[in-house]
Amino acid sequence: DVNKLPLRRYWRKRYPSLFATGDIFIVEGHHMAKQLVKLGCPEDKIRVVHIGIDIERIRAGSSLFNPYNSLVRVLFVGLEREKKGALDAADAFLRAVKVFPDAELHIIGDGRYKKNVEKKFVDAGVPDKVIFHGFVSVEKYHTLLCQSDIVLTPSCTARDGDTEGGAPVLCIEAQAAGKPVVGTEHCDIPEIVLHGRSGLLCPEHEIEALSQNLILLFQNRDLRNKMGDAGIIHARKEHDITKQVAQLNNIYDTLIGHKRSSCRDPYN
Repeated sequence: DVNKLPLRRYWRKRYPSLFATGDIFIVEGHHMAKQLVKLGCPEDKIRVVHIGIDIERIRAGSSLFNPYNSLVRVLFVGLEREKKGALDAADAFLRAVKVFPDAELHIIGDGRYKKNVEKKFVDAGVPDKVIFHGFVSVEKYHTLLCQSDIVLTPSCTARDGDTEGGAPVLCIEAQAAGKPVVGTEHCDIPEIVLHGRSGLLCPEHEIEALSQNLILLFQNRDLRNKMGDAGIIHARKEHDITKQVAQLNNIYDTLIGHKRSSCRDPYN
């Protein structure tokens, strides 16, 4: 609703009616809120509520993980949609691994970008540096997340206008697992990932900057640990599912109370 659909005249004509009818519009970040305002949504109807996740479930798995000596494992999720930045992820990692060879890229998922990513590693002469896990269960995903050292999220605006809208949930879950995020300044990612504290961000498609951020973390375990600790604190503060559900309930209760008050018979 904040990127692709507004490009279509059929949908664009429907938004004024939607915004007039709805009382509250909940978004996951301030970038998404601004996009709604641009579409004509009254600002006073918008509420920002960050996505909530089960942090303790992820932390339970993370506490069982033992680091892989000097090997640095990078996790990337998303081979199906352009906005995930699979090709940028491959290019940045390949540049970084030339400087720091003791690293692996682990990829979850499948889709139209797999062959291109695979070809890049074959052409570079390092096909053993990438491991494709395909589609996995939530439990397996959590295991791979906890076994990683860095999470790579180079999200970008696709050619058809598709975006993350807000930010990938992976950015939140990575911080909950104590993993630094290397990503882009795309949509609400800068609000979700604290640049310089819980991760390192750069503009979209800036491959050299992405690779330099990877190299910095490859070479500095202490920095990875420091950012990971900051990520846990940030996730607990802003994305704990119990706190976020309470925020949603408060919004619903306030709205319902207002509706009941406005509908009450003034003569009764």
